[in-house]
Amino acid sequence: LKPVSVSDISDFTAFKMGNLCAQEAPPVKQEEIASVATAATEEAPKEEAPAPAIKEEEEEVKTGPADLTFKVPKGDKASWGLKVAKESVLKVTDIIPGGAAEDYNIKNPDAKIMAGDVMKSVNGKDTTAGQLEAMKTSTELELVITRA
Repeated sequence: LKPVSVSDISDFTAFKMGNLCAQEAPPVKQEEIASVATAATEEAPKEEAPAPAIKEEEEEVKTGPADLTFKVPKGDKASWGLKVAKESVLKVTDIIPGGAAEDYNIKNPDAKIMAGDVMKSVNGKDTTAGQLEAMKTSTELELVITRA
C-alpha cells in the first residue's frame, strides 16, 4: 500500500462518514465504491497465499529422504557405469550405457539406481575418498543411497 494524502481520499471519506463531516464534498460514485471493495477483497487472498506454501514445505521436510541399499555386481563389465559428481558427497549424475549399473537397473526395474541419488556409503565407506577407492578395487558394491 502507498501513502495517500487527505485530498486523495476526500470522496471516500465523504462516503464513509455519510457526508456528515464534509458537506461540500461531492457524493461518491457507485463505481468508486465498487473499486474500493474489490481492492480490499483482492488484497486479502494475497496475504493468505504464502501460508499454505509454507505448510506444504514443512510437510515435505517431515517425510525426508529415503535410504536405499543396492548390491551391484560388476560381473564382466569394464566399468560400474556410474557418472558421479564429487562434492562433499558423491552424487550420481548419470547412468552410463553398457555398465554394471545399467545391467542392475534392467534386472531390477522396481529398484533402480537413478541420477540424483546421493551415495551415503559404498561398501561401508562413508567418505568420498573411501567410496571412490571401493569403486576402483571392488567386484561388488553395496551402495547405500539417499534419495530425496
